[in-house]
Order: sequence, then C-alpha cells, then structure tokens
Amino acid sequence: MRLILVRHGDCEWNREVRILGRADIPLSELGQRQAYAVAKALQRERVRAVYSSPLKRAMATGRMISENQGCPLIPDPDLQELGRGELEGMLRDEALRAYPDLRRTWPEVPEESGLHGQESLKQLELRVRVCLDRIRANHPTETVVLVGHYFVNLMVLVAVLGMNPRCFVSFGQDIAGISIVEINADRSSIRVWNDTCHLRRG
Repeated sequence: MRLILVRHGDCEWNREVRILGRADIPLSELGQRQAYAVAKALQRERVRAVYSSPLKRAMATGRMISENQGCPLIPDPDLQELGRGELEGMLRDEALRAYPDLRRTWPEVPEESGLHGQESLKQLELRVRVCLDRIRANHPTETVVLVGHYFVNLMVLVAVLGMNPRCFVSFGQDIAGISIVEINADRSSIRVWNDTCHLRRG
C-alpha cells in the first residue's frame, strides 16, 4: 500500500499557538488555500480513497483531495487528534503556569491516561494501529490518503515503521505537509517526508 499522510491546513488556533486536540476548529482562509494546494500537488497520484479525521479542519482538507481525485472521502474517528483534556485551547505558557507538573511529562503526552484529562500515548497508539489495520485490509496494493493531525500522523509513521511509540518525538510534520510511506508485507519505507513545496508555488 502507498500511504500518503497529509496534515490538515491552517486554522486560527494554529496561528495563535493554542493547544489543539479535539476542538472542532475549521480551516482559516489560508488553510483553505493550503488544502487546495495539497489537492493540486497530489493530482498525479491514483488515489483510491481519502480517509480523514472527522474534525472540520481535516475533513475540509480531505474533501479538496477527494473531489480532485474523484474518490470517496471516508471519515474515521480513530484519526482524531490526541485528546488534550483540560489543556485544550490554552497557550503553552498558560498551561505550564496552571499545571507545573507538565514540565515532567515528555513530550507533553502522558504515558498513562488521566493527566489533566489527556489521552495517553498508549491510547493513541492503540487506536492508530486499529485504524491502520483496517485501511490496509481494504487497500493492500492501492494508494490511499490519510488526512490527520500532528500527533496522529506521527504515530501512524512510527506504527508503520515498527518503531517504539516514543520515537515520534524525532519527527515532525508541518501544517499541510505531505508525506508518503510505502507499506509492504516484509518492510515499510519513507519515500517523502514533510514536503511543503506546494505551499510556496505561485
């Protein structure tokens, strides 16, 4: 399977650098232009389906791609962003002042559930693996797009590569970035990571 990982376009909380998880914030005007640029950048791909987080910012990005490809857009709740609990919507400095114990967590994601209502790394890993297994079963040799979020997409990467979940801190994906991973029975490999050239064209 050829898996194209796309992070959603810009939304207001991204620019305000607020902690963003499950809050259903829509794309900004800039984000809509970025989503269009992603769709154009992928127009030579033969995409069979676009799987997306059901949150508005991801679905709007995925809809641009699916309409351009003429393929179905499939919302999947397992692709929602990491649940941030009580931290949702706070600026980083505000969160650290309100919850000083966050300085002891690495990397701001608790290993176990319950820290200020956040989802744990283990919970995130489990649902991402379940989602990946489902998508691979449906498209073993086809090209699919997965439109997700920062933590979700990085967890997809380490799951596909068989890495320790904590290794996701070694990677990053920018807003509207495109990454491509080839998944085979014996091994998987990164073909493209965090391509944002389409955002600088024209």
